[in-house]
Amino acid sequence: MSVTNLTIWNERMLQLMEYCIETGLITTQLEFCKAINFNVTNIKQIRSGKQSFTHVHCHAACTVFGINMNWLYGFESKMFRAKTKQKTET
Repeated sequence: MSVTNLTIWNERMLQLMEYCIETGLITTQLEFCKAINFNVTNIKQIRSGKQSFTHVHCHAACTVFGINMNWLYGFESKMFRAKTKQKTET
């Protein structure tokens, strides 16, 4: 059996998809793919290393699901950015 080395963002996008399903943010892979405008039939190609999520898909995932883009690309270990306190107007 051969081992496929995926780019960090492909690994993390698949991890994000599973996380979203496990936590109930979405219910299916199809729902995840629709949210980022990705064809669900290409997931198998991603897993085999024959295709990659584009940066447009990654940006969409960060926007839709509130993900830390630095995590997605492997620069930080936290999936979500810390919430910053809003400055209140006086």
